[in-house]
Amino acid sequence: MPAPTNVFFVRHAESQANLDKDEIAHGWRDAYPRTLQDERDADVRLTARGVEQARTTGRYLAANLGAFDACYVSPWLRTRHTFDHLLAAYPAEQRDAMRVATRYEERLRDYEQGIVTRLTSAQIATRYPEEAHRRATDGPYYYRPAGGESWADISQRLHRCSTRSRARNRAGICWWSRTTPSSCARAKCCWAWMRKRS
Repeated sequence: MPAPTNVFFVRHAESQANLDKDEIAHGWRDAYPRTLQDERDADVRLTARGVEQARTTGRYLAANLGAFDACYVSPWLRTRHTFDHLLAAYPAEQRDAMRVATRYEERLRDYEQGIVTRLTSAQIATRYPEEAHRRATDGPYYYRPAGGESWADISQRLHRCSTRSRARNRAGICWWSRTTPSSCARAKCCWAWMRKRS
C-alpha cells in the first residue's frame, strides 16, 4: 500500500508545565510549583492561552487544509484537549468524520522523565548528582533517567507507530503529540521517505 500523500505534525498547545518552565528559564521562579509536582504528567492541563492557541490553529487548519483522513493522538490530557478545541473549528460533518478516523496512540505520549520529572538542572545536581553526571556524560539523546526513557527510546517506540500509520492511510494524516515525540516522528518519516526515493 502506498505511503500517505501528506503527513502533518501538531504539537499540543501551551500547558501549565510549559508556562512554569518558561518562568524558570527567565528566572521568575526557581522550581515548579508543588501542585504541579504532585500531579501526574499525563494529567497536566492547558493554560487559557493554550486553549486559544488550539482554537486558532484549528481555524487555520480548517480553512487551509480541510479535514484529515486519519488522526493519531497522544492520550495525555493536554494533547486530547488541544485536539478537542482544534476540532471545534471544523464544520460538524467534517468534525464527526475526523473523530471516527481518530486513534489514541499510546506511543505518541510525552517524554517519560522518570526520577527527574519537573526538576530543574540545579535540583537534579543537588538531589541526584549521579544522574547529573550521567546526563553530562551520555548527552541529551542517549541519557535515560532512572525510571524514564531517552530520546533514542522514543525514536524506537515511534518507529513502529509511524510504520503502522503510513501503511494504513493513503492520504493526509495528522499526528498530535508533544515536541519530543513529534521531532523523532518527523525524523522517522523523513528517513522512510528518503529510503523510498533512493
